[in-house]
Amino acid sequence: MSENYQMTKRSFVSTYIITVLLIVIGYLILQGGQTRQNHTVVVLTFIINILLFFLLLIHAIRKNSYSLNMMFWLFSFFFFGLAPLLQYHSAIYNWNLSPQSSEIIKTNLYILIFSVCYFLGYVVGEKTRIRTKTIEYKTKKSRLDILLLISFLITVFVIWKVGFKNLLSSRTSSFGESGTSMDLIMNHVLRNIPLFTVVMHILYCREKKRINIKTIIAFILFLVSCFPTSLSRNMMASFYGGLFIILFEKYRKKRWITYAIIFGLVLVFPAINVFRTFFESSHSNILDSMISSIKGAYTEAHYDAHQMFISIQQYVSKFGFGYGKQLLGVLLFFVPRNIWSGKPYGTGQTAFTALAQHEFTNVSAPLVSEGYVNFGIIGIIIVGLLAGFITSRLDKRYWSNETKRDALHIIYPFVVLKFFFMLRGDLLSSWAYTCAQIVVGYFIFVFSTKKSKPNKTLLSEE
Repeated sequence: MSENYQMTKRSFVSTYIITVLLIVIGYLILQGGQTRQNHTVVVLTFIINILLFFLLLIHAIRKNSYSLNMMFWLFSFFFFGLAPLLQYHSAIYNWNLSPQSSEIIKTNLYILIFSVCYFLGYVVGEKTRIRTKTIEYKTKKSRLDILLLISFLITVFVIWKVGFKNLLSSRTSSFGESGTSMDLIMNHVLRNIPLFTVVMHILYCREKKRINIKTIIAFILFLVSCFPTSLSRNMMASFYGGLFIILFEKYRKKRWITYAIIFGLVLVFPAINVFRTFFESSHSNILDSMISSIKGAYTEAHYDAHQMFISIQQYVSKFGFGYGKQLLGVLLFFVPRNIWSGKPYGTGQTAFTALAQHEFTNVSAPLVSEGYVNFGIIGIIIVGLLAGFITSRLDKRYWSNETKRDALHIIYPFVVLKFFFMLRGDLLSSWAYTCAQIVVGYFIFVFSTKKSKPNKTLLSEE
């Protein structure tokens, strides 16, 4: 068979599997027989966006088995397409929101503009040449031993802090939900150390072509300190999804990795929410609880990105644009509030507090709304173009052979899944958590490897 035929066949299989999956999910959600809304123009704007998202998602899957670009269109398809259409069709809204048809139409138009700008930025990034470095490295065994000791101390600290019996649930194993500096350090710095310690041990085993006992110990320490159900969903997806990619790196171009990621984000993401309260409640059947969680997730607050964008537009309509204030808070996220008393809170929290929309204010704010709340439609265009350009550059660097052995090689798989969280927002917290992961991963890579002199290579679009 020719290469072109193989590519077409893979694209067909991808389309078929995703379509069947979406039909099943839609049936599960709509079978409850809720009140229907069917304003023709509203539905039409949803359909236009959904078709665009779906076509570009399939295009991204055809190009790479996973990428930041794929995550963008996957997020857009579910959070700005399928989920809000089902919410509208079923007349189910959260956060005391009752949007008018005109508000939904305007929101879909803004999302379309944002998506087109992202696409244009991505295309420009693909056409731009990048200078890469071919880096050969050798893992330092003695440094891996130091990392293993640090991981052991962190694991002991985690057990001491929360108690061994509380390690399984994200409600009981967390270091607190207050957002204090200590909370951020514990969850998004210290817990990344056992993660990247495992990664470097895996790479060492790959160099030696054998598994050693220290790698097994490193994995056990990671599992205890970062048990999947003890993490927030964005951390769980990033940690274990990225580790999955690292473990099966030689299969990274296989389509089953694509299906595994989509399956995880579409089904496991809503199902895992049951573990937030399962171990401290009276649930009798975990399977029934997970099925119920999946069925309800797409009309609940877990998929509220579209609704949150509407709420933030209402906030701007009443209080005006921020003109960069929210963005400044994102860029200076590391400055403590006791030093910067006027430091902005997350965009979602800011909007909910000002509007008194709901007593719960720890809410999301999708990336498109971050552009809008600062500079309106101009902000949407700028953020879309920048997001497309940056993701394109990172995707291109990672998937080029020359960049396979640098720090990006071990950080990218985790950031790809963290990007899904960043798209949902808010940007203040997601950017801070992503930076923490990037910094920890980079320094652990540098600490535990010895690099040779790089040879510079200029890459252009193939």
